[in-house]
Amino acid sequence: MEASGKGKGDMADNAKAQGIYCCAPIISGFRMLSFPYGTQSGVLGLNEIFANIYNEGREVDVNIAEEITNRLTVKNYIAPSSRQKYCDPLMTEYKIYAGGQAKNNEKKCDSCKPPPDTCRKRGLLFRLFKGQ
Repeated sequence: MEASGKGKGDMADNAKAQGIYCCAPIISGFRMLSFPYGTQSGVLGLNEIFANIYNEGREVDVNIAEEITNRLTVKNYIAPSSRQKYCDPLMTEYKIYAGGQAKNNEKKCDSCKPPPDTCRKRGLLFRLFKGQ
């Protein structure tokens, strides 16, 4: 027992209570969009939508921004009067996403090439069984 008269159970209860008030759970898939004039809005599921659209092979154009906005309304409320305002930031974010994916795909293609056949012919087994 401590000199202050508190037991171990009291300290544990106090630690639990502090965590409730100061920390919020992490929300996966949450992302902030920046609008002109410094305003921001949080949206859920944007990364998943970008991945799905990129995997569909869709071209980056104005129609894609409207499609992303339509898909966002499944998990997020977007007022009908402000739907058009979402198109510009979404278009910018999708261009960044698509550009990053293209760079990643180029890097993967170069590094995943198999070694040339000439490398194998220099090995020990090739030299041992060359005559067969």
